[in-house]
Order: sequence, then C-alpha cells, then structure tokens
Amino acid sequence: MAHPMAMQCMRFKAVTSSISTINPPITNKSYQIRLLHGNGKFSGSHGYRSYGVGTGFIVTNVFNYNPRWHVNVYEDGTYSGEMTSAQSYFRPDAWAVGYHLGVLNRDKKYFSKTCYHDFVYKLKNPKAKVRVEATDEYGNTYTQDTFTENLASALH
Repeated sequence: MAHPMAMQCMRFKAVTSSISTINPPITNKSYQIRLLHGNGKFSGSHGYRSYGVGTGFIVTNVFNYNPRWHVNVYEDGTYSGEMTSAQSYFRPDAWAVGYHLGVLNRDKKYFSKTCYHDFVYKLKNPKAKVRVEATDEYGNTYTQDTFTENLASALH
C-alpha cells in the first residue's frame, strides 16, 4: 500500500506553532483518503501551497487510486455526486508540496508536477457534514469524514 508519509517516522516544526510532532507510520490499510477544504493552505518555513479552489469545494487525495475506482460524496448522509479529477483545477497536490517543499525544503525538480489521484467537488451545502467514499474495482469501499486542517493534523 502506498502511504502518504512513505511509511517512516518524521519530525518537523510547524511555522505557525512551536509544536514538534513525531508520528508513527499509519499501518491501517483502510486509510486511503485524505479529505481537505478547497481553500486550505499548507505551510512550512520554506513557503506555503494552496489548492486555490475556494470555499464550498472539497479536495480528496485517494492514495491507491486508479481509473477503475469511483469517488463519491455524501452530504448530511445523502449521496451528492461523484468527484471530478482535479487536473482541470490544479496539478500538484498542495498538501504534498506544502509538506515536501514547504517543510522539508526538498528540491522541487524532484517533485511531480501532476497528481492523478486528487479530486475536487463543489458542495451543494458548504455547511453539510461530508463523507467521501472511494470504491475500488474489487468492491472495497474506503471512507473519510474527517478533514485534514493543516500539516500537523495529518501527522497524528
């Protein structure tokens, strides 16, 4: 299983706080989706990144996605629609770029300019309780209803 933190322990100091975080690798194979707000900003001492799609939009990163998967949104428990590939909205994943370039200061020439497993959806009700379900070609369904608010919250 591909993992967003490359299955290693990481330590960083967030720009907006003095909290140092050490996170153990996530070993739960059901963790396949990161859910983010479309106007989220992810920063470190070397800069910040944003999806730039604005409020009322959600963004998901489906880690092991392939074109045979379906990514659906539910608002307040009711099916709302299928998410759209983010490629027509943005190319690099702002969360990943914010972490790898903004926090770790890795060289951007080694970073992919396109992410094929990010999706965007405009909510019908921006105040709704949101759940995203990704179903793979084998019928396995992965869900996420907790938003990643910043880099630090993703590392717990």
